[in-house]
Amino acid sequence: MIFGAATESTRNVLGEKRSEPDPADSTEEPAVPRPKPPGHGRNAAAAYTGAEQVTVRHPDLHSGETCPGCTSGKLYPQSEPAKLVRITGMAPLSATVYACDRLALQSVR
Repeated sequence: MIFGAATESTRNVLGEKRSEPDPADSTEEPAVPRPKPPGHGRNAAAAYTGAEQVTVRHPDLHSGETCPGCTSGKLYPQSEPAKLVRITGMAPLSATVYACDRLALQSVR
């Protein structure tokens, strides 16, 4: 408010309205969305073919045991392990893929 209100626009000073083009009068075709260029995003663990593969088992729980929370269900292995890729930034780059066990609860009733 030190410098006053910013009201000196062309519309307020000259009393003119801006003429905007009518989209119906346009002869241009609407813009077609371009596909994203490749190479943006994460790489899957399978992309690291030369990486060291490490299988990590759960230290306490195993498939077939009873559930530690409810004691009425059984634990069974998931079909896909949880994969974690760790890249070491030394020249040359090296990678390690950790395949961690995943267990799920199968309710027995």
